[in-house]
Amino acid sequence: MKNGTLRNIWFINTGILLLTVVLIAKLGYIQIVQGETYRIKAERQYTLPEGGLFDRGSIFFEEKAGRTIFAATVVPDYTLAIDPSLVKAGGVQALADKLAPLIDSFDRADFTAKTAQSGSRYKEIKKHLSEKEAERIKLLGEKAFILKKDKKRFYPLGRTASQVIGFIGSNGGPVEGQYGLERYYNGTLLRRDAEGSLGFFANLFLKAGEAIILDRARAGDLVMTIEPTVQGMLERALEEDVLKKYKAEQVMGIIMDPTTGAIIAMSSTPSFDPNNFSKERDQNVFVNPLVEGVYEMGSIIKAFTIAAGLDARVITAQT
Repeated sequence: MKNGTLRNIWFINTGILLLTVVLIAKLGYIQIVQGETYRIKAERQYTLPEGGLFDRGSIFFEEKAGRTIFAATVVPDYTLAIDPSLVKAGGVQALADKLAPLIDSFDRADFTAKTAQSGSRYKEIKKHLSEKEAERIKLLGEKAFILKKDKKRFYPLGRTASQVIGFIGSNGGPVEGQYGLERYYNGTLLRRDAEGSLGFFANLFLKAGEAIILDRARAGDLVMTIEPTVQGMLERALEEDVLKKYKAEQVMGIIMDPTTGAIIAMSSTPSFDPNNFSKERDQNVFVNPLVEGVYEMGSIIKAFTIAAGLDARVITAQT
């Protein structure tokens, strides 16, 4: 019995020793031979977009039939970067040749200059790539390319009701609504702690506090009473029939449902494209003068007062 027990213990110890040797060898192989590869993967796992992955509630137009259409939403947005240390000697132009057909307005000189900085591990090449462009770059299978996923605000109908909707931006702080409904309902549209690009455990340890305690009580979307077809007709009428015809500096108009007071259309011309608001030179164009402007009514208010009195039958022609 003693000999059998000793033999079993010897086999167990030998097995544990062999397993330990195998594990040490495997660990050494991962850390030494494949260490650089796993280090890069780990760095990419912990790379967060600036300020976290952006997200925000949507704003909708509402058609007469009740169907809603996006006025402001969030779409995928990608940033392409490169790790110059992974670019082979003499391979810069070959990489540029692969990227040039896939990216609009590709700057070959800028790409070459950034890729030549071999002491760096991360250089941004192009921001605001579409999902289609990102997928094409992924298919290249180049290890030196780094695609960082984020989201951006997008206004599908462009200038339509732009002064009513407003846009988002940052004045050195968090991204928030700057004008229009985006600003007024910022607390409702704001999303805190959107889903990130971290792995599960990375997100668990790095952002544990925020992941556990989230205040989403005020989060929501916004549906306007503005009807997009009527809004488009009003904008065309203001621009083509009034602004150009009378060479006015500014024209504005409102279409309201008289039975409910709902605003069906509201526009001021000239307006702007919220997808490219940074190109506007005059910031006054961002303001909705119909609700934010101050105008001394003067004697013209007398006619409105009489009309309102007649309409409410408070006064009559014999009063």
